Amino acid sequence: MGKLRHNISDEQKRGKSYATHNYKQKIVFYKMPDVVHYSLGCLMLKRIELVIALLALLFAAGCGEKEVDPAVVDFAQCLYDSGMVMYGAYWCPHCKEIKDQFGGAFNLINYVECDPNSKNGRPDLCLEQGIESYPTFILADGERLLGAQSFSAFAAKTGCAAP
Repeated sequence: MGKLRHNISDEQKRGKSYATHNYKQKIVFYKMPDVVHYSLGCLMLKRIELVIALLALLFAAGCGEKEVDPAVVDFAQCLYDSGMVMYGAYWCPHCKEIKDQFGGAFNLINYVECDPNSKNGRPDLCLEQGIESYPTFILADGERLLGAQSFSAFAAKTGCAAP
């Protein structure tokens, strides 16, 4: 019995895959259907899309606004009305403490971002006021409070009712 020669044409070599069958010493080559490759790719893509959609949903659910205590809102509004200004930086951990303390009511606080690399940075105002540390609170009478403060400390200095 002689050697079997597997002659694969150039066209078959360029194909993605092919299989052989030996039927009574006759070699048959055929290209595997591309549909199999594409359908597996589509299934994998659909799974990836599903995972991304689920992650986006979970992220959106976790980012929902938390309810803000009305007493904290009133307190923040009173601090704003009293003329208190907070000077800080987005990267400052003590500034973050204050932001977390007020929660959603922080947007009522008169806040000046001092970092020039921030989108809303106003380093000119911070230099003008001589701000050297963060956070610095300047009250209407010019008194300064340095560092993170409690609600009771703000209340004592401004006359606003602490929540």
